[in-house]
Amino acid sequence: MTLTDKLRILRLIQIVLLLSQWHARFRKSLSPAPGETRDPAPPRRRGLEQRPTVLCAFTSVLDRVVDQAGLSQLLPWAARLMGLSPDELLDRAARRARSGRNSQGGSLSATVHDPLDVVAALLYFFRHPPALKPVIGDLTLRHQLEAFLAGLPSGQFRHVLGGASAVAADILAELGVEARFYTMYHSPAQAQRHGPLARRLDLEPGPITYRPAQRAGMYRAAGLTLDHPTPSSTAFVYQAGFTVGNVQADQADGVIFRRAPQSRKEKRPWNRIWLHPIRGQAVALSAPDAEDEWLWVPGFVRWWVEGNTLHLAFADEETVRRIAADHRYLVLSGLSPATFAPEEGLAAREVAAQIHSLAEGGATLHLELGGAASEETLAPLAEAIGGLVSSAGINDHELALLTSLSDFYVPVSPHRSTIFQRYQRAVALAQRLGLQRLYVHGNEVDLILRQNGSPEAMRWEIEADLLAFRPSSPSPGTW
Repeated sequence: MTLTDKLRILRLIQIVLLLSQWHARFRKSLSPAPGETRDPAPPRRRGLEQRPTVLCAFTSVLDRVVDQAGLSQLLPWAARLMGLSPDELLDRAARRARSGRNSQGGSLSATVHDPLDVVAALLYFFRHPPALKPVIGDLTLRHQLEAFLAGLPSGQFRHVLGGASAVAADILAELGVEARFYTMYHSPAQAQRHGPLARRLDLEPGPITYRPAQRAGMYRAAGLTLDHPTPSSTAFVYQAGFTVGNVQADQADGVIFRRAPQSRKEKRPWNRIWLHPIRGQAVALSAPDAEDEWLWVPGFVRWWVEGNTLHLAFADEETVRRIAADHRYLVLSGLSPATFAPEEGLAAREVAAQIHSLAEGGATLHLELGGAASEETLAPLAEAIGGLVSSAGINDHELALLTSLSDFYVPVSPHRSTIFQRYQRAVALAQRLGLQRLYVHGNEVDLILRQNGSPEAMRWEIEADLLAFRPSSPSPGTW
C-alpha cells in the first residue's frame, strides 16, 4: 500500500468518524424540543423527540457528467462542426469568453447557441468560478451535444441524479429525516437513481399522496400509459489546473448546460400548451421547438395531456396550505429573479401566490437562490419573498451577480479582501430580501449570516454545517 493510499484511508476514516459524531446532533438541530437546553449526554443517547418533515421542491434532473478525458475531446469536436482549426476556434472562443457575450449578443453565462459558445462558456468559467448553468438555447446544438455524448468512449461520462431538491431529499432521508420532494416530472431514469427512503409528492387528482421515490411517474395520453419525460443536463467537470488550449481552470468545478425535459423514446403526444391559473382564464404558451421536448415551470403544478394539448394547472390555495401543514420545513430551489420578472406574467404571479400560501400555512421556508443576467432586476424577487422566506442559500458567484444588478448595486471596500467584500454583499442582500439567515457557498470559505444570532444558535449552525466538511484534496482524484 502506497503512502497516498494510506492517506486516502486515513482521511476517509476521519470523515466517517466526524459524520457519526455529528449525525444525531444534526437531526436534533432540525427539531429541538420546546424549551430544551443543551444535553451533555452523548448524541447517540439523546434521540429525536419528534421526527421533522421536510419537503424539497422543485428541481430534479438526470445529469450526464463528462470527465476530463471527455472534456479534452470538446475542442476538436467544436472545431470540426464550426469548420475551423482547433487553434482558430480556441482564439475565437477566448475572445468571446473575454467579452462574456454569446453568439447572439446575450449573456454567455445564461445561454449558449453553438459549439463555439460551449467552448467559450467553459473558458469563461475557468477564469470566473464558480460556474453557472447556461441553457442550451438552440435545437441544432442540442442534437450536436447528444451526438458528442454518444460518441464518447465508455467510462468518460456517467449518469447521476442531479437537481438540488431530489439530491437534498435523498441525503436528508438517509439522516433520518422524514424527507419528501416534489418535481413536475419523475421519469424511470430519475426514479432508479434515488435511494429507498425519500418519498415524492404526487399532485394527481384526489388527495395528496407521497409515493416512494423509486416509483416512476406515469401519465395517460390517447389511451396509453406513458413514462414521464426526463429533465436532463450535460455537465463538464474538471480539476484546478486543467487546460483547454492555453487557458487554465483556476479551481475544480463543473459547467452544467441545461436543456428542456425530453421524452425518452417517443415524440411528445401534444403540440399545444394551456396554463391554468388558480383564478381567471387559461392562457396559451409556446411549445418548445423540438418535438420530444416538454415545458417545465416552477411551482406546485398539476399537469395532464388531453387530446393534442398539455394542460398545466397551478395547485389551488387549499392544496398549497395542506402541503405547508404536512411539513415543518420547505426547501425551494429553481427560483431566481427571472422567475418573478414582469414578463413572466401569469406564472410569476402564481408562484408568488403559492409562496405566500406556504408561509401563511405555517411552514418555515428556505430558498436556494439562482443568479441573474445583467439586464434583470432584484425588485420582483424581493417583493415576492419579502417577509415570507426566512432563510436562503446562494453561491458566491451568484451573490456577486445579484448585488451588481441595475437596481441593486452594492459598493464594496476596494482595498479589503475578496472574502470581506463577499461578506459586505451578503449582508446587503440579506437585508434587501428581509432574510433572517443567509448561507453563502464558496470554494475557499462559506459564510453564514444570522440576524441577531445568539452564540447558542451559531453553535447549532456549526454542528449542522460540519456535515458538509471535506478535507481539501492534495491532488486530483484523492481525498
